[in-house]
Amino acid sequence: MTTNTEQSRVQRRPPKFIRMVKARPRLFIAVAIGCVGAFVFAVIAQLRPASALLLGWDVCAGLYLALALHVMSKADVHRMRCTSAFDIT
Repeated sequence: MTTNTEQSRVQRRPPKFIRMVKARPRLFIAVAIGCVGAFVFAVIAQLRPASALLLGWDVCAGLYLALALHVMSKADVHRMRCTSAFDIT
């Protein structure tokens, strides 16, 4: 039997989607901006839906690559060790 104080100490894990977003923030930022870009191309520029989706995909992919390049350019041995030590625990 557990008491209220013991139950308050137990932390519940957040939902899986929240954990995925926290683990891959650059991916979800790129996808969100790509979706907004596709919407803008379709509505404001009045492109065909297929063209708008393709341009949104291109924006998403290009932004993700730029964000990944930014992370790689700042990588050094100390930062990688700190990140891996944080990820293991």
